[in-house]
Amino acid sequence: MEYASSSACSTCSTVSNQLDPELCFWDEDSVPTEDDKGFQDLIQRDARSPDATIFRAEDGECSEWLSHPDRYCTSLFGDHVTTATTNAFGHLIQFGTYLGAGRSGMFCADQEDTAEPCLVRSRAIKLDEFSRECDEGMYANVSVQWMIHDGIVMQQYIVDNLGTGDMKMLIKFGRDMCIRDLDVEDSDYGFNEDSVDKNHMPPGPNSYSWICVHTMTPSGDGGTGVGFESIAVVVSIFLNGTAVKWNNGPEWHHAIKGRGSQDSSTIMEVVVAYRMVRLTNAKIDWTRFLIPVKAVGINQLL
Repeated sequence: MEYASSSACSTCSTVSNQLDPELCFWDEDSVPTEDDKGFQDLIQRDARSPDATIFRAEDGECSEWLSHPDRYCTSLFGDHVTTATTNAFGHLIQFGTYLGAGRSGMFCADQEDTAEPCLVRSRAIKLDEFSRECDEGMYANVSVQWMIHDGIVMQQYIVDNLGTGDMKMLIKFGRDMCIRDLDVEDSDYGFNEDSVDKNHMPPGPNSYSWICVHTMTPSGDGGTGVGFESIAVVVSIFLNGTAVKWNNGPEWHHAIKGRGSQDSSTIMEVVVAYRMVRLTNAKIDWTRFLIPVKAVGINQLL
């Protein structure tokens, strides 16, 4: 589930990108304007912040992988009730969070081709296939770091142009995401059988995030009496410390200056942040549908 990359990612599905007013979970009237200082503080990193300094590896600290030493390895990591799995090339295979709802209480975000949890063997085979996916090479030093902090899964790309000419980069986000309840017993669980085209995928407040909403069926609580409607994944992408706007997504272009330049534009930092939330009938604070830039300061957290 390698959603953000300097090269093309998974193909985007044709899905609903406008949320039915009845399914809007925040009060639009309470969202400040885009130029409001309080809103800007959520989407723009302070240049004076310690996290504004981007790590740059020295030439002696870089090496070239002509052949990955162990391309079939995976990494599973987590923090409290949130976990994620990546492959050797830094691709996100899946992530999950315990929300205390539904049948298992645990929900995960999968790629569309991943079998539902009850199909244990088929699911394992497909996840193993995703673990072997790799990127095409480029003449650049690419550093990929992952972190989970306070329920937010973060992927940080730092691309350092090694050439003397400008490098044009394409950042692309694949939206073929399925949200599943990790119930491994029921093969007729409608929530897990739903395909991507059943999701609602609207932009977040002022279009500075993207939201994947999977509505629960009336029987989705498994008889527990929990009165919730939906599970959602909120995604924010930050380019050099500034949140990108999704009205032109899921593709963004950026040029990285060559080594002849002396400024920081020879480096590109991309942070992709994911948070899974449980939505109820009540209106939720709109800030839950944005991931603030201060929460994704990987350099400072490390």
